[in-house]
Amino acid sequence: MHFSPICVIMTKTNKKQETAMNKLLLISAMQYDFHTLLKVADICGFTGEIGFHDAEDGYLLTFPDNDGHADRRIAEYRSRLRDLEHNIWNR
Repeated sequence: MHFSPICVIMTKTNKKQETAMNKLLLISAMQYDFHTLLKVADICGFTGEIGFHDAEDGYLLTFPDNDGHADRRIAEYRSRLRDLEHNIWNR
């Protein structure tokens, strides 16, 4: 399993010019396909909350950190992804 938290980015919204922070998680395409990542987001209740982007060797997931809880959301997402993998391989 390959998870790589890589950086925090700052973006500005055009409407209010407020600063919004996102934390990024890079996941290897060799380990997981896009549909699995979407399913785990749905299981966590993050549908529409996190962003999915193609990266060179996998997928870049963006977790909003406007409330300071992005690290907790990333940890929950990683845990659910491991649980799903464990359930698939240990049947």
